[in-house]
Amino acid sequence: MNFHTRKWVKPEDLNPNGTLFGGSLLRWIDEEAAIYAIVQLGNQRVVTKYISEINFVSASRQGDIIELGITATEFGRTARINGTAGTDHGTGTVALLAGGAVKGGRVIADWPGLKQANLFEARDLAPTTDLRAILKGVLHDHLGLSERVLAESVFPDSALVKPARGLVG
Repeated sequence: MNFHTRKWVKPEDLNPNGTLFGGSLLRWIDEEAAIYAIVQLGNQRVVTKYISEINFVSASRQGDIIELGITATEFGRTARINGTAGTDHGTGTVALLAGGAVKGGRVIADWPGLKQANLFEARDLAPTTDLRAILKGVLHDHLGLSERVLAESVFPDSALVKPARGLVG
């Protein structure tokens, strides 16, 4: 699932101080969340139930571009041949972040290795990082969503998965 939005801060989005009006950002979040939910659920009838808080880290001004992109997939490749003589439907995958706010230039991973004893179910690269931790980190650092909202509303029943912080600034 690809989720990508880019908004250009225009004069009508500004408050009297010449910075982005919080209501404009909330409207954009609401619109994009609705599109994401409609695509995920296949149902046109969605509504924003709850937004707890948003912490503005820095001001946006006219001409700035607000951008956030996420690609989520559950599809990986196996390290060994599977039952149908292929390598599809493995458990390990990759998460890549790109954009101006990303604190990049690094790889964040634990390498479990390819020894038989290290493989998940004797054929798959063992997952070492929950994708929700990456997404939670981006949503926390970039949009200021609280850990409680992330664990209860965005990724229900995921309180044990802590956000990977410091991925964006």
